[in-house]
Amino acid sequence: VLTAFHQPAFLAAIAQLVPKPYLPQANAVAQLGFSVSQLAAPVAGGAMIAVLGSLAPVVAMNVLTFGLGFATLLAVRIPDRMFRRLEEPFRQAIVGGWRFIIRRRPLMIMIGYFMVVNFFTAIMWVSVAPLVLPTSGAAALGVVTAVGWIGAVLGGVAVVPWGGTRRRTIGMLAFTVGSGVGMVLMGLQPVLAVIAAGFAIRLASMTIINVHWLALIQVKVGHELQGRVLATNLMLALVMQPLGFLIAGPLADDVLGPLVEEGGALAGTVGQVIGVGPGRGMALLLVCAGLLLTAWGVLGFCYRPMRLLEDGLPDAVAAAEIDKDLDLVQAEADARLAGVPPVSSAPVSSGSAPGAGRSGPGPASGR
Repeated sequence: VLTAFHQPAFLAAIAQLVPKPYLPQANAVAQLGFSVSQLAAPVAGGAMIAVLGSLAPVVAMNVLTFGLGFATLLAVRIPDRMFRRLEEPFRQAIVGGWRFIIRRRPLMIMIGYFMVVNFFTAIMWVSVAPLVLPTSGAAALGVVTAVGWIGAVLGGVAVVPWGGTRRRTIGMLAFTVGSGVGMVLMGLQPVLAVIAAGFAIRLASMTIINVHWLALIQVKVGHELQGRVLATNLMLALVMQPLGFLIAGPLADDVLGPLVEEGGALAGTVGQVIGVGPGRGMALLLVCAGLLLTAWGVLGFCYRPMRLLEDGLPDAVAAAEIDKDLDLVQAEADARLAGVPPVSSAPVSSGSAPGAGRSGPGPASGR
C-alpha cells in the first residue's frame, strides 16, 4: 500500500531533477539501484543470520537502512514548483489521472499493451521456485536468483552510456521480444545454467523496457501532472498481474504437468526437448508463455499505432511557475493536444497575500 504512494512520487521526482536528454540514463541508474539491492540484500541478510544467529539484528539493520534512505532524501533538493493554491483533494487527483489518460489514445494503447506483458511477467515470477526446487534445492534457487538480478544490473549499466533507442517505443517493443526469448530459455532445459541465463535475459530486458517507458512518460507528461498520470498508469498496467499469479500454478500442475510426466501425452515429443518429470509442467508453461510474449512483441512492431505512438503525444513544456489549479494545467495540455487555443487561467485573487496557499517545498500531491 505504501509503495503505491511512494513509487509515483519517486518516478515523478526524477524528471524534476534531471534534464530531458538524460532521462533514460537517470532512469537506468534508478533501476540499477533497485536491482543491486535485490541482488545484495538477500545475500547480506542470509550471511547476517548465519553469523549473528538470530533475526533481530537483521530487522534492526533493515530499520537503519530505511533511516539512511530517509536522510538521503532530505539531502536532495526537489525543486519548489511554486504552487499558488493548496494541494488538490485526493479524489480530484485520481479523477484527473484517469481523465488525462483516457483522452490520449496512444497512452491507452500503451497501457493495454503492457497489461498483457505484465500478465506474462507474473507467470515468470511464480515459476522460478517450482522450476528449480524439485530437482536442485534451495541453494541452487539462490544461485539462479542471484544470476537473474545480475542480468538486471547489467541491463541498467548498459543503458547509462547507451541512452536507449531514439524512439522509445522501439526499445520497449524490442526488449519485449527479448523478455519472451528469456522465458523460453528458462523452460527449455532442466539445466541450472540454462535456467539462470534465461532468467538473466528476462530481467535485463525488463529493466531496459522500464527505462524506455519511464522516459517516454516523463517527456510527454508535464512535471506537475506526472504523479497523477504515473499512479493511474501503474495501476492499470499491473492489474493483470494478480490473474497471472492465480492461474500459473493450476495451469502448470493440473493442465500441463500431466502432459510431460513419464508416459504423458507429450512425453515422447515436447518432453524430449524440455524433459519430463517434476517441475516440467511449469517449464512447459514458461515456454508457451515466452513464445506468446515474443509474438506479442512482434505484433507491437506490426501495429502502427503502437510502434509510432510517440508521434501522437506532444512533448510537455515545463513552466517555471504554476500559478493555477492542476486541473487548469491539465486542460491546457488537452487543448494543445487538440490543437485549439489553451484555456486562459483565472488571475490570482487580489486579496491574497503573495504566496498565500502555496504548498511547501517538495512534490505536491497529484503531481
